Amino acid sequence: MVLALTLVSFGSPRLLDRSGIAIAFPAKGLLAAAYIASRPGRSATRAELAAFLWGDDALNPLVNLRQLLARVKTRQQEIGAHLLTASDREIMVPADAVACDFLCLADLPVERPRDIVEMSLAHLSGGFFAGGIASDRAELWIAAQQELLLSRFAAALQDIAHESDAGGRDALLKPAAYRLLEFDPYSEVAYRTLIEAFAAEGNVAQAKAIYDRYSNRLQKDLDAKPDSSMLAIRDHINVLAMARLPAAPAANVSVAPPGPGKTMLPRLMLMPPTQDTASATGLLASSLLEDVTISLCRAKSILLVAPHTARRIAAMEDAGRQEAYRTCSVSYLLETRLARAAGGDALFVSLVNIPEDTILWAERLPIEPEGLGAAFNLMVRRLSAAALSLIERHELSRIDRTTTPSAYQNYLIGKHHVRYLELPSIRRARRAFRATLKEMPDFAPALGGLSRTEHFEWLLTARGDTELLRKSEEHAQAAIDADAHDPTGFHQLGVARLYRGAFDESLELLEAAERNAPSHSDLIADHADTLVHASRPEEALAKIALALELNPLAPDNYWWTSAGANYSLQRYETAIESLSRVADQTNVLRIHAACWAMLGDRRKARACMRRAMEIFPDFKIDKWLELIPIRDPAERDHYREGLRLAGFK
Repeated sequence: MVLALTLVSFGSPRLLDRSGIAIAFPAKGLLAAAYIASRPGRSATRAELAAFLWGDDALNPLVNLRQLLARVKTRQQEIGAHLLTASDREIMVPADAVACDFLCLADLPVERPRDIVEMSLAHLSGGFFAGGIASDRAELWIAAQQELLLSRFAAALQDIAHESDAGGRDALLKPAAYRLLEFDPYSEVAYRTLIEAFAAEGNVAQAKAIYDRYSNRLQKDLDAKPDSSMLAIRDHINVLAMARLPAAPAANVSVAPPGPGKTMLPRLMLMPPTQDTASATGLLASSLLEDVTISLCRAKSILLVAPHTARRIAAMEDAGRQEAYRTCSVSYLLETRLARAAGGDALFVSLVNIPEDTILWAERLPIEPEGLGAAFNLMVRRLSAAALSLIERHELSRIDRTTTPSAYQNYLIGKHHVRYLELPSIRRARRAFRATLKEMPDFAPALGGLSRTEHFEWLLTARGDTELLRKSEEHAQAAIDADAHDPTGFHQLGVARLYRGAFDESLELLEAAERNAPSHSDLIADHADTLVHASRPEEALAKIALALELNPLAPDNYWWTSAGANYSLQRYETAIESLSRVADQTNVLRIHAACWAMLGDRRKARACMRRAMEIFPDFKIDKWLELIPIRDPAERDHYREGLRLAGFK
């Protein structure tokens, strides 16, 4: 049956009639319909839906819900259709009311990978329910749905790439791979698909260029190298390039894709293998796991069960192990075993969620004495990074299923919101970090996050509130006192010192933080911002380019810093191009106006100035410039000139 209405969820959410024409409908009503339609029974209680749409902190969520339902009812009567039906207790979406594109995609069986890829190409564009959502629960549900659809897309793409009789010439492969990279710039599946497709066409140079791009990303982000399957593809491409032979399909090596704690941090136990550990292979595996253990011990977001305890539990019978997991409060288990596999010995690794008894991820690592040296460090990093990333993602996915987020989940919520350079998000992040610190008062990353929210609020409000800066410094210093090896405190103290005008001290603190975390993109971006204020814009541009390489889907402050550096160098058009990448334009209207003014376009400059004054009616040039630390007086005069030409007073 073809339903009369379709809910399009990617990009700007909208309701379409049978002819594909958009029908106006309350945005929160569309979100409510999508959420309810995804639930078992296609219903939710009024309390559940109100908490989902407005969050637990809203003043009157049930009143808000009643008002929304009244608007929805009026609109449904106008269009003669009923997406949402309401009783005294429940809100429902009838099965014959609307077709939701994301549910149609999720319902496609995995045995039909071509259909999944074709439908993903047709629908996955612009982000799932893109736009501002007020509730933490709604944002996390949106993130989980998008992750699920992208995982299915990647798995289906891998399937049709492996099954293609045309040796990689399937017309779907390249468009699908490029689309996947739009959402996941580090997708190994997408890179491998592109490399094999170009190699199959005989375009070896392009295949090699794509491999180099992927390899460089791994090197810069993780100081790592591609895994054995990608190295095999690289070797195949090099053979083709040297021999100038017609391209044959590159060898496919199947790599299992990654799958998606309680009062305090989740507790992880690494279970060592018990079989044949005295052999050469067993010794290699043990050495690998020792390094993984050391790497995981440095993580700030989990607690690791001591190796001695883990070895004793590994020697127990199964019933004894289950009891030991409960006694030791183990949330996650990184289980390992040695086994023979095609091509030699291998270490099989799986990440298990103990309370739910589910496997989140599994991987097979070749453990052969020959050739292991080059891959050893890569394996350590990949195992550590995969375990930590999956635990964070799983904890986020659990928030919608819990009444009250744990301290760790609140920390993740804070990390999520602090990326958005707007006051409501910054304040939500602060509440989340404070909730974490109520249970974990010495957790350095949360103290640093709290400091970051205070610095951002000081910057956004432009009121010169010295109390906010004082608190930012205080919490940054508390983070250093709590953990001197964690970069967070040095990072945030460096930023706070900048806005006190202590340029050299700020740069020293940021350099110290960067030594502890050389691939921390947010830290590098703030280092770049400090260099702009220290009147070293060329160095700032080099830093911000590295930050953008590490974090291509960057938050607004990266592009703001890039614009400031380019303005200092009188590259006004490049600065405007950077500003165009900022999601929330309200915060960059002043520099936007100054750029247009310096280019001589007074009409655009005045338009930006008027919009800025509507939002910040008390803005005065000299008062603002007194707050902004700029080392070179000529740079200050340069900014003042642009603002005055734009019409600011």
